[in-house]
Amino acid sequence: MEASRGTKRISRPYTAVRTGEVPAASGDPDAGELHATPDLAGDTDRDHVIIVRATGEILFANRALDQSTEDIVGTNVYDLVGEEQHDDLSTSLSEVFGGGGVRRVELSGLRIGDDRGWYDCRISPNLRDGRIVSATIIAHSVTRYKEAVARLEAQLEEKNVTIALDDDARQWIAERGYDPKMGARPMARVIREHIRRPLAEELLFGNLTGGGHVTVRVGKGDELELVAQSLIESETVD
Repeated sequence: MEASRGTKRISRPYTAVRTGEVPAASGDPDAGELHATPDLAGDTDRDHVIIVRATGEILFANRALDQSTEDIVGTNVYDLVGEEQHDDLSTSLSEVFGGGGVRRVELSGLRIGDDRGWYDCRISPNLRDGRIVSATIIAHSVTRYKEAVARLEAQLEEKNVTIALDDDARQWIAERGYDPKMGARPMARVIREHIRRPLAEELLFGNLTGGGHVTVRVGKGDELELVAQSLIESETVD
């Protein structure tokens, strides 16, 4: 589903400083004065920050979508998400507004301007006078990461090997696979150096010569760690 509204690119994207404050421009009766600061809750040069009501109504957006800032306010965040992802987004929003704290959801249908693909979304509550009045969604593109891992999975499948990356490992790769000047182009190099090369040794000489399963996690020294199990070992664990 294509986005029906959007905002234009602004030179310095901002979001609210104090929890509970949403832009007064939204017309929300609970809105306080918008105190702005760059890079508050995410890398706003590459992340999309959207403030919404419990219904999904958009109160504020920091990045270019399609049209003007005025047009995006008042529309619904569900218009930016593929229908197949509505339940996941609805569940996450309900949990946040229900007092469940911060939630993360990966959306494959999110469409923001010319950007298409996968987004890792962090949803956190905004409080005013002790009650939750809105939620901030920080959407970080993980499309390059998903594509690179999908290619790796397909290649490993031919060797009867499966692979799983935990949340910390995905975050580790996402942070090092992005460069402000080059975008996500370093992603392939990061995966090659920190996953493919260690995997090659396991495939040729280690536990994966006859197939198996490998888990990627962040180990000591904040470095990626690959735990390889042979096919027999992985079947025993299962």
